[in-house]
Amino acid sequence: MTQLNRLIDRTTLSLAAAAVALAGCGSNSDGSPAAGGTGGAATTNPPGVTSPGAGGSTVGPAGAGATVGAPGGTTGVTVPPPGSAGSTVVPPGSGGAGVVTPPGSGGSAVTPPGAGGAPVTPGAGGSTGTGPANGTADDPNWDSMKNIDAQGLLIKPAADQGFQVATPVFQLDPGQEVFKCYHVTFPNSGEFDVGDWESVMAKGSHHFILYKTDNDFSASGTLDSFGCVNAPTGGAWIYSSAVPHTHLSMPAGVAMPLASAQKVQFDMHYINTGSDPLQAHVTLNVNKVTGTQFERAQSQVSFNTSINIPPNGMQTVGGDCTPAAGGKYFMMLTHTHRRGIDASITRKLANGQMGEVLVHTTNWDSPQNILWENPPYLTFQAGEKFHYQCQYKNDRSTNTTVGTSAANNEMCMAITYFFPAASPPACTSDVE
Repeated sequence: MTQLNRLIDRTTLSLAAAAVALAGCGSNSDGSPAAGGTGGAATTNPPGVTSPGAGGSTVGPAGAGATVGAPGGTTGVTVPPPGSAGSTVVPPGSGGAGVVTPPGSGGSAVTPPGAGGAPVTPGAGGSTGTGPANGTADDPNWDSMKNIDAQGLLIKPAADQGFQVATPVFQLDPGQEVFKCYHVTFPNSGEFDVGDWESVMAKGSHHFILYKTDNDFSASGTLDSFGCVNAPTGGAWIYSSAVPHTHLSMPAGVAMPLASAQKVQFDMHYINTGSDPLQAHVTLNVNKVTGTQFERAQSQVSFNTSINIPPNGMQTVGGDCTPAAGGKYFMMLTHTHRRGIDASITRKLANGQMGEVLVHTTNWDSPQNILWENPPYLTFQAGEKFHYQCQYKNDRSTNTTVGTSAANNEMCMAITYFFPAASPPACTSDVE
């Protein structure tokens, strides 16, 4: 996400007026499991984990004081990809097609939250429309191991069902934090309607974002030594990931169309906190929608430019996003870096009061990723908005400001997807 630093440095005012992962940061840079967060109203398993704690909770009626009970039962289980420790990387062949690094033994597991969690309390009078009680933390129908082979590699889709793209492999030295931009033209010869994205990132991954770039003049196969220069808030964002293996599936009858020979950019952020060099890269499956009749999906992403946390102090920032008119939202999550201690997305009623909490995260490294996969999805009444908010605690003796470095900067983002596609209204960026 170096593109954000460059945009901030050169166009802070315009980005604040116009304004990305992903995306949360769901794995440790050495590939070890991320610590599980607390449970919540909708279960808080990160992508790739489908087992919340056993038991469950009921949802109280909307209105003052209605709460969602904490999940009961046991803690969730980890889902480690196969592959033994020390698996080697096959370098890219002629043409630069990389092959994904098999995860080490347990190296890319994601630990879902345990039992318990913070209740969600709607504002005075409650709110209308669908709420988080109708959302789930991940697609219960997704088998995270279905497309992983015995070596831990992502299996290519059948030729008539999709295609696979792998970035070149690059070395990440101990202590190194890098941003890379990979420019590539997809191999589709006609319009390709995406029903599901699925990706695997090698060890050291922080996140990557996939941008649609119709006017990219770099040759396909170019790997820049800096992040992509692309504004995240204008609708070019089409997919992101912050965990080693995940996917984004569109609801039934929904797709994300790509133009013939679609140009895209992989904006990659990698950090090596270990003592050994890593071989970094991303592999992406682009899977075709089932059926021929569908509505088009679109992203709506906020980016807050007001972050300036005082030394050893605290700050809360946020903003309002106006939903797309008639938009049916099917995925929401927040994104901060490690100084973020609380992040949320909340329905804001037409009268200005806060309604139910849609997403709530207290573990920045394993944020809630809430899905509304079935009708009526997540909808908003006339005059309603959704409010995103991030609270920070600075452990540094200097100010921490907005930027892309996971070590030195912070972010506050709401990442959402909806249909039918429309030009998404801009979100505000405020200090609270």
